[in-house]
Amino acid sequence: MSFSFTERTTLLDRLRRIQGQFEGVERAIEEESSCAHLLRLIATARSAVDGFLVSVIEHHLRSHLVEEGAQHSEAIKETVRMTQLYLR
Repeated sequence: MSFSFTERTTLLDRLRRIQGQFEGVERAIEEESSCAHLLRLIATARSAVDGFLVSVIEHHLRSHLVEEGAQHSEAIKETVRMTQLYLR
């Protein structure tokens, strides 16, 4: 999958923020934070990962379904397979 410079920069920035969120989860565990606080941090990180996934799926759809001559049914099947893998 190839991304433009801007798309790549945006995705990498999002990924770095997600890494920071997981570092916050790690710190909370080390500091023996409350379960409620830890769960909030995990939920926030998961939401960020979900948003990252949606961005990549959107790029995939735009790249493969909108391009001239793309086999739409195969691209759709591939997107479904990728989403199923993620949801396991």
